[in-house]
Amino acid sequence: MAAVGALYLGAECGATLSKALYNDARRLHFQKFHSRSLQTSFWVASAALKTFILLSIYGICSGDKRSYEFVEAFHLSMLQALRYCGQLIPSDPDAATLRDVRSMSEAMELIECYHVLLLQRPPCAILAPLRSMTSPGQNQAALDRPGTPHDLPGHAQGAHGEIASLSAFAWAASPQGEELSCRRQLWRSDFVELAMERWMGGKIFPLSESDFPSMLIYHLMHLRLKVNLDFLQKSARQFTNPPSHTANESSEHEILENYVRGRLFAVAMWHAQAMLSMVQENVGMPEDLSKRTATSTSSQRMSEPPHLPYCIYFSTLIAWYGESENSGYRSLARDACIKQGIRLLGRLKIRVARVFILALRELLPDE
Repeated sequence: MAAVGALYLGAECGATLSKALYNDARRLHFQKFHSRSLQTSFWVASAALKTFILLSIYGICSGDKRSYEFVEAFHLSMLQALRYCGQLIPSDPDAATLRDVRSMSEAMELIECYHVLLLQRPPCAILAPLRSMTSPGQNQAALDRPGTPHDLPGHAQGAHGEIASLSAFAWAASPQGEELSCRRQLWRSDFVELAMERWMGGKIFPLSESDFPSMLIYHLMHLRLKVNLDFLQKSARQFTNPPSHTANESSEHEILENYVRGRLFAVAMWHAQAMLSMVQENVGMPEDLSKRTATSTSSQRMSEPPHLPYCIYFSTLIAWYGESENSGYRSLARDACIKQGIRLLGRLKIRVARVFILALRELLPDE
């Protein structure tokens, strides 16, 4: 936990400190993980699961490539700890144990959501063990009656649990590989969007500051359903300039240009702009912050969920592609999209924001 906290210090010494703490914690954790059986007790298994969750959060927030890759490398071990937690839950858990289990359930929902939306990997975890722990003996009754996933006992009902749990379904309905749009299949994106809108319909407006992280996930999931973020990232560099005279590059540019003009991209563009407006309102730009008190500024800066820099980066990328269609390849408006994203990322203390700043700067024209 100290390693994750050090990532928010916003200084070079903080990054050095957090990396040292992370490396020591990872080494000690795996020494214990492989030297003793997780089947000893529920508390041993739950402690291992919590440590894996923190290691994953560090990898996502650190901006360090090696730690980022460890998130996926350790995923199977984390699922093993999850399975043992489900098997070793006390038959008559007390209130404190149930609270602990619910917290782990929501955290695992969020980790799986990050696995899909941020790492852009297929969902891996089957969270039934943790869900069943919160209400032992009631799952069969839930399966015997129709209902939405939100009706299942033990489903993560925290700040992000409900919307995060839909990410596994979003993966199946999203464009994959080199596809720019999802081909029609049995699991249609309409079903996922309906579930997301039902979740949105349950929100109380006007939204509070506590809704900010979950609303980011909501908009990011819409981006994931409409566009292939991985493909657009890979194609961004070649889209910085007009197509060359070679037939191959001209064809690739034409495909991207037609895609950006399409209906699905227009929907993604709307969600990207909504996300950027929301971030600007909650994080604030320098001119906005001068009007606030020191207390409110400190509070704003502390509100940095791990997915915030990813949301800024992805939405900026979508807005940049869209502005290319509206204003052309070389335009002030197109560059302004990138500069706005850089300014927003620059307001964050979380370490990975610096990596995204460098990535966005590569899309600016050479001076």
